[in-house]
Amino acid sequence: MLRNLARRIPLVERLRAGFAAASALAPPAAYYALIGSRATAAPPFAASLTTSAPPHNSGSGGSGGVDPAIERFNALFAEARDEIEYAREDAETTYFNESVETAKKAVDEALSAWHDALNNAPDEAARGAMQRASGLKVEQLKAELQALDEIHA
Repeated sequence: MLRNLARRIPLVERLRAGFAAASALAPPAAYYALIGSRATAAPPFAASLTTSAPPHNSGSGGSGGVDPAIERFNALFAEARDEIEYAREDAETTYFNESVETAKKAVDEALSAWHDALNNAPDEAARGAMQRASGLKVEQLKAELQALDEIHA
């Protein structure tokens, strides 16, 4: 028992040294006094992160932001991926059939938003930019849904 304790002492000393080094990297106490109990307060350098660069323009001739149709597709894409993941988790449970149907509806909605965005593109250059930017996402959704159907079969 004493031998085990003797082996652990150097480990404890290394841990203490590590904690001391980590506490040297922590913000000063004045920072915590400044932010008080606000757990979501941004660090002092956060303002420079939001104003340092303008949003990327894909060259579509827009106002500099992302097309709302593409934003909608991206949101529906994320939702469809979540539904597919939920369905995978529900495999071999009584909820699987319902989860697969929900995932299919989410994928159909995302694909519909994708096609709407392509059809409403102002010109061929914008359509090509959309296909390059999000075309692989569409193929990924189709492949994941097909894999889910194979589990379902």
